[in-house]
Formats: sequence, C-alpha cells, structure tokens
Amino acid sequence: MSLASNTSHVIDVEFLADCIERRKELLGITWREVAAEVGVTNDALWRIRHLSRVPRGDTLVSIMVWLGTSDIWAFTAERAPAAPGDRPALRPR
Repeated sequence: MSLASNTSHVIDVEFLADCIERRKELLGITWREVAAEVGVTNDALWRIRHLSRVPRGDTLVSIMVWLGTSDIWAFTAERAPAAPGDRPALRPR
C-alpha cells in the first residue's frame, strides 16, 4: 500500500469495535472476559466501544493479537486533509 502525501490515515475505531464485538459473540464471552483475555482494562474497551476513542498503541497491539491479525491496515481509514478554512485559528500569545 502506498501512502499518498495529501491524505492521512487514522484508526477506524468503529470497525475495530465491531471486530471485537463479533469475536466476543462468536466466543460467547462477556466484555469483562474479553478484557481479561486481551490483557487490558474493561475501561479501555468501554472507551473504544462507547466513545470511539483510539486505543493506546500497546492496547491496539494486544487487541490485534487477540483478533488474530497483525494487519494494521485493516483497521485504518484514509482522511483527506482539512481545507485551509477548516483548521482552527491559532491564538496569538
């Protein structure tokens, strides 16, 4: 995969949460059990599921191992750069 210079790549948190949910249902386990198997806190999974927060790098790697993948690209989405008018204005000091 080549990276275009005018786009950025971000973690698709909703897709990540869906993948976790599908595996949880397949295994027939609770969220607390998922957290224990992954080796993260239940709060970390809650933030992914309910707040769409991007997990820390070590948490993301642990989840990917639990999901059985090392393909980070499967969990990324391209985002076009913001137009100049869309960027927040910087306040002078």
